[in-house]
This record gives sequence, structure tokens and C-alpha cells, in this order.
Amino acid sequence: MFTNIIFRKEKKLKTSCYIFLILTGVFFTSGMMFNNIHNATADSGTYEEYFSTTTYMDISETNITGWGDGQISNPKEQITYVSTYDTPDYAEKVFITGDYAYIAEHGRITILNISIPSSPSFLGQYTNIETAYCVWVSGDYAYTLDVNPKKFIVLNVTDPTTPSFVKDLTLVGYPWGVHVSGNYAYITSSGALLEVVDISDPLNPTYVSSYGVGSESAMHLYIEGDYAYISNMGNGINVVDISNPSNPTSVANYSTDPEGAFIEGDYGFITCREAGLEIIDISDPTSPTFVSSYDTSFARDVWVSGDYAYIADRDDGLVVVNITTLSNPISAGIHDLPANARSIRIDGNLAFVPDYTSGLRIFEISDQITPTHVAT
Repeated sequence: MFTNIIFRKEKKLKTSCYIFLILTGVFFTSGMMFNNIHNATADSGTYEEYFSTTTYMDISETNITGWGDGQISNPKEQITYVSTYDTPDYAEKVFITGDYAYIAEHGRITILNISIPSSPSFLGQYTNIETAYCVWVSGDYAYTLDVNPKKFIVLNVTDPTTPSFVKDLTLVGYPWGVHVSGNYAYITSSGALLEVVDISDPLNPTYVSSYGVGSESAMHLYIEGDYAYISNMGNGINVVDISNPSNPTSVANYSTDPEGAFIEGDYGFITCREAGLEIIDISDPTSPTFVSSYDTSFARDVWVSGDYAYIADRDDGLVVVNITTLSNPISAGIHDLPANARSIRIDGNLAFVPDYTSGLRIFEISDQITPTHVAT
């Protein structure tokens, strides 16, 4: 019908009809396109995308890692506070085992029930200590140090509500750090000493050896396999072979000004106060080499979990660093703390930060995009 009308009209009418037909086709096609558009729903999951070029990357603005390597991932973006336990004394170090947190304070060891992280509760404490900077728990026993009388102390914590004294030993130097490995407790102390105690019988610990590791004060240490990595203030990281605990032997020294250390696989993560975090390659423990660094205000301690390094920083608080690319660590979040972050320990999906005068802070880190604060 419509075609017959077109052929019977004048040219002017023909032209108008042709235009009408064209416009009708355009609108029809457009309608089909819009009908195929569906509403998009935002998804809160995490994703990985693949890019093989850095052509479109804004280097000055992006904090995404993996561009040009074929895979990119988005780092943590914020940290959310969850809970705090106000300690009666200065919180220095914490050790987590099961549902219990053992906090080394200046004048006591405090034990908390953390089975409900949003509401940590007091269980017990041991107070016959002048100055305790650290604590380590193994089985039914807690091992701590008393700085002023130079003591290594063994506590029975079978019942965490009533920790009891077992035995002590006099040490050579003023002790700072302790790490238990197998049947031995390794202690760092003033005078740059590594002291070794046999705890195969916790009721009767015996002194094994002391070994000089430098000219300054040995602060903290981390044991991995047959090696102790010792933070020797002003004298670098000393790597000591402890395969024979009665005769420790230095095998290397990495030059830096360290305070804390954490070992993960073939890499060491060293906190260096004003110099921030240093990452070193220790695939050959006798020859550690520099990989990269990350600036913070005053890095004291570090713990690595997955693709992230969690730094206890005196001034910045809890600093999270994406270490997916070890040669290029980048910021992944920061949470300011009210006092002075002294150390950090991670257990499962929880991070515990002793914050000196403001007690123990607890963070949830199960969400790799947003760590969450669990209680006060």
C-alpha cells in the first residue's frame, strides 16, 4: 500500500517519503539497541584484570600494581578500627596462641581472652617483673625477660588465670628480645649478645652459650631454620648460624640501622626507624642483598601476611604496604594510633598492635581491601 502511494506522487512527495523511511529505520534500529541494554548492579567482590601494556597508565596518579606484567590488582585502600584493650602498664609486645593474648608490659605479663575479638577480656597477670619488653609462649609455658635484673623467666600458664613462676636464669646482658625454636630460647641483649638457653626441660632451663654479634645493642631477632637474623642497633642485620646452639657462628652482616625483622620465604623485611622498611633477598643467607625500600616516619616492627606488609610505626601508627611486586612496594592503607605503636603480630585474620600507653589495638584484616577495627 505505502509503496504504491510513493510511485503515484510527484518528485517532491517522493523525496519526503524517502526521508521518512530513512528516519523510521534509524529510530527502529536505535530502539532495538536500547532494548538490549540491561541495568548493571555493582558487585563488592575483588577482581583481577589482565593488561600487557603501560600505554594508558597514569604513572603519577595510579596506585595499582601489576601494569605491564599482564595482571593488575587493587591494594588495600583504608583501615577500619575495631577494638582496644587498655593495659594497666606500657604495652610493648604481644604473643598470640589460640584464644589468648599475652602482653609484655613494663611491669607485668597480662593475659587476655580474645575468643571474641570485639570484646577482649582480662584473664590473669604475672607482676613480679621490673621491666618486661617481650614474651613467647610454647605449650604450657611462657618465657619472658626482666631487663633490670638481667633475668630469663619461665612461667607456667597451664591455667591462664593464674600464671605462676617456675624458674629464672641470670643473663650476661640486659635482655631485649626472645625467640623460641625447638628446645632452645634465643635471647638478644645489650653488648650485642646472642644468648642461648636450653628449655627442653622447662622446669630446669640451662644456660648454653653467649655469642657477640657486633659492637652495639642487639635488639630483636627472628629465627628461620638454622639462622638467626638479629637487629643490631647501629650495626646492621647480623645473620648467625645456630645449627649448633652451643657454638653460634656469624655468616653475614647486612649494613643498615635496624630495629625489627620478619622473614618470609627468601626475603627479609627489616624495619629501620626513620629509614622505613627495607626488603632484602636472603635466598643465600651468607650474602643478603638489597631489593627495595618503603619510607615511613619511624618503623619499629613488621609482620608479613600474603601480599601485604603490616608495619608498626611510632608516628604513623599501623601502615599497610602492598608487596605484590617486591621491587616496588606501594601504599595500601594507614591507620593512625593515639600513642606509639611498638610492635605487631598477626594471627589468622586479626592483627594485634601494642600501642604503648593506649593498650592493645585489634584489627580485622580478612577483607584484603579494608582491614577493620574490632573493639575498645
